Amino acid sequence: MTKYTEIIDKYLDGEMSPQEALTFEQQIKTDPDLAYEVRLHQLAIAGVQHSEEARFQEFKTRMKTIESETKDETPVVRLNPKRSGAVRWAMRIAAVLVPLLFLYFLFPFSGNKNNPLAATTIQLVELHTTSSRGDAPSPQTTLLDEAIQSFQQKDYQAAIASFDQIIKTNPDQRATALYLKADALYRLGKKTEARNTLKKVLNEDDDALKTKVREVLDKL
Repeated sequence: MTKYTEIIDKYLDGEMSPQEALTFEQQIKTDPDLAYEVRLHQLAIAGVQHSEEARFQEFKTRMKTIESETKDETPVVRLNPKRSGAVRWAMRIAAVLVPLLFLYFLFPFSGNKNNPLAATTIQLVELHTTSSRGDAPSPQTTLLDEAIQSFQQKDYQAAIASFDQIIKTNPDQRATALYLKADALYRLGKKTEARNTLKKVLNEDDDALKTKVREVLDKL
């Protein structure tokens, strides 16, 4: 269980007031760790609910078979699967396990387990995806989407070119673009350039990302 679990549960269960929910959503946009945890909880919930729905469908099939065999006229009570306490506990366990699966299976660019930049790269991509979902795409957002797509397809040179354009033209996304560019350089074997690019993030206003960059620099 992470330090965010209780408040994320409250948010996802709809137990926050509108003002609390609005404040929490603003926090998600500025805290990459929190945004990452919310996404993991959503994935875990979806997985658990899918499992419960499968069991529920199996139960209905059995009941129909029994009804057909016995000719029993007693009506079958329709069940509506809910998110019970058991589901919540299963979700919390999944929230611990899902990050490992997330790293090794869901993202094609997370295969290099010796890459110290990879975990934060995944968080940044998820944060961008979560924050931009439902919004009308802007040219800057579209460019970052294209850069990330090139990165995922391992076309690191194309990704770097797009990141450079973002760095020059969009201050709001510069820190993210610098970090992702550093990761692309690292994957191309250009570790010195990657390190120098990472250091530029320390001049940006994203304190959470700067903390992660310092941790990564110690490992490079």
